[in-house]
Amino acid sequence: MAKLTAVGAGRPVVVRLAQEGIAHERLAQEGIAHERVAQEGIAHERFAQEGIAHERLA
Repeated sequence: MAKLTAVGAGRPVVVRLAQEGIAHERLAQEGIAHERVAQEGIAHERFAQEGIAHERLA
């Protein structure tokens, strides 16, 4: 992180904002990952239900 000086006192704030932006992007990516996991969970549940349906047909 940039050093605090009289001239560049604003720099660390910009760096922090950039780091927060990266953190927000990570959170967004994790949100997408969680959504994928949830969708896969729904898909697995559908497969299980289809398995029950196939068992009933047999």
